[in-house]
Amino acid sequence: MRKKIYDDQRWKSMGRCIGLVVSLAVLWASAGHAAQEQVEVAGDTDPTKPVAFSLRNEYFNIQNDVWRNVGILRADRLILPRTSAPGHLAGIILRLDVPFLGVHTGMDSEAGLGDLYAQALLVPRPRKGFTVAYGTGFGFPTATGDLLGRGKWLVTPLLVPVQFFPEHKGLAYLKLQDWLSFAGDADREDVHYLAITPTVVYRLTRRWFALADSEVKVDWQRNQHTSCISGIEIGYMFSRRVGAWVKGEIPWGQYREGDWILKATVFLTRY
Repeated sequence: MRKKIYDDQRWKSMGRCIGLVVSLAVLWASAGHAAQEQVEVAGDTDPTKPVAFSLRNEYFNIQNDVWRNVGILRADRLILPRTSAPGHLAGIILRLDVPFLGVHTGMDSEAGLGDLYAQALLVPRPRKGFTVAYGTGFGFPTATGDLLGRGKWLVTPLLVPVQFFPEHKGLAYLKLQDWLSFAGDADREDVHYLAITPTVVYRLTRRWFALADSEVKVDWQRNQHTSCISGIEIGYMFSRRVGAWVKGEIPWGQYREGDWILKATVFLTRY
């Protein structure tokens, strides 16, 4: 009986968030489907393109009765566009992620605000379809419960070489990001790992696009234990700026961190 109650909570939590994403997508579709303007299918999967707003749900089936459901509100702002230095920047993208979590460990459950994440990414103007974006992020220990965050201040420098395909067919990039804790609760575990994520985004039709990626995580805190996650995403652009996608991911490797992951997002780009 107890397991059934936890299972019901898990599927209701995931269902509510995915239902909200689908509902918003349908509303935006009815407003924007008739538009015939040029569509950039990469949407929020292009790291050099800011989003005005996105709502994402991520469900992690970790193992047995252990699961985590995360709803993320994201907003970007582009500053200093068309500046001449450094590197003839197309601009600097400022990002803020506000996560809300529900977590069940098999014995305990908790829900509330997670750790806020802010990021600044400098985007040089592409030359011959290629650019290298760079910057850093910061994690803030704002979680309202121990199960909802790391309890640490984090710095997360990143480097993202990006190659755009001809005729707006898509893009490929390699995201390298180091996550390092430098302060916070002394009783909580320190954080230091490197995430390497090769990604390909490709236009299937005028409005449909697909993404394939794999993340390799090297955990320096645990004797360089390496875990991997691979995923496939299918997305649709309702208009030039409004889109949605659904993605399935499978963790793998000796130190894999779960069984399966399901993500869904609806977004509005700024340009």
